[in-house]
Amino acid sequence: MIENMPEHFIETYFEPTLNEILNKLEYDFQNNFEKYKLEFIENFKEFCNIVKEEFPNLEIAYISYNLMLTNILNHKYKYNIYVYDSNWYLGIQKDIKILEYDVTFIYKYFEEMWLKLLKERKGYIFKINDTDVNNLMIMIIDKFHYYVVSLMRNSIVELTETKEFINLNKYNEINIHTGKFYDEFDIVYIGKKEKNIIKIKKEINKSEKYINRDLMNLEIINIDFNVYDLRGTDFRNSRIIDVNLEYKMLTGAKFKNCEIINTSFKSSFLSEVNFENANLSGNNLTSIYIYKGKNNSLLDIGFLEANFKNTNLTNVDFTGSILENIDFTESILNNTIFDSCKLTNCKFTKKQLELIKLTEEQKKQIKIKR
Repeated sequence: MIENMPEHFIETYFEPTLNEILNKLEYDFQNNFEKYKLEFIENFKEFCNIVKEEFPNLEIAYISYNLMLTNILNHKYKYNIYVYDSNWYLGIQKDIKILEYDVTFIYKYFEEMWLKLLKERKGYIFKINDTDVNNLMIMIIDKFHYYVVSLMRNSIVELTETKEFINLNKYNEINIHTGKFYDEFDIVYIGKKEKNIIKIKKEINKSEKYINRDLMNLEIINIDFNVYDLRGTDFRNSRIIDVNLEYKMLTGAKFKNCEIINTSFKSSFLSEVNFENANLSGNNLTSIYIYKGKNNSLLDIGFLEANFKNTNLTNVDFTGSILENIDFTESILNNTIFDSCKLTNCKFTKKQLELIKLTEEQKKQIKIKR
């Protein structure tokens, strides 16, 4: 598609406008994420209440947030929310639409770019028409959709802890996903009522990826995770003992309320990780990577902030780690080792600084909360 467009239009208008718009969206998303998260959760709670009232006997297996291209082409920026039983598309009751989720706060930037390109294409009479511009915009829609995916995935801890979600009539396994209608989709959450640790071990050893899986409320003891990619995996409320989590992709993994003992995260990538209320005391976190925002030009969307709220980091060794934009002010720091760490924009309290050793260079990198 893009190769059939005049090169001058692509280089002069399309590419610079796309970069400008995505930078504006990234800034907005990073600075207003908490607001957008609360709005998303409120919409989901409304969805739950409607389902419970209108379909009390439906065992929910799939919740689908669908990007409808017909809506987009009509400049309507709302995802349709459908619910399904375990038969999914093959069920007797197919495509039960419950509600819409308004994502104008993201797609307003898409709209801004679209209108600008429609205006600029008028300088290319007989070379570009409105349909060409429309097709060009549909081609890049995933760049905006990824922000919806990120919002949903980074809201799932709070969302699944609401009484509305807990009280839903759920099938043994429930999936929440988002994407184009009847097309490939992005998994947001997979939750299971019943889990078998022996079966899970076998799955892990066979898999190359173990993404967004449910490992909640388990005793995970002496497991060597041979699989490298554990992005978004949900370990909440589990006891993790003698586990090798070195050199893993753990972006967005959820360790809230976990008891973690004699476990190594050495050289793992942990951006967007959630360690809220976790006990990490004495564990090895050397040479880990935690970024916020876009740390390189290859990322479609920047990382959100990692969560270390009320995390016990007593005797944790972070030696050689790259830690950016982490708020440690509510963490428990006692003999925590930050030797040779990069601590760009990390936040500490004055009292915490009395309990840890930082170099003068590190002290210039951090922010002190008074």
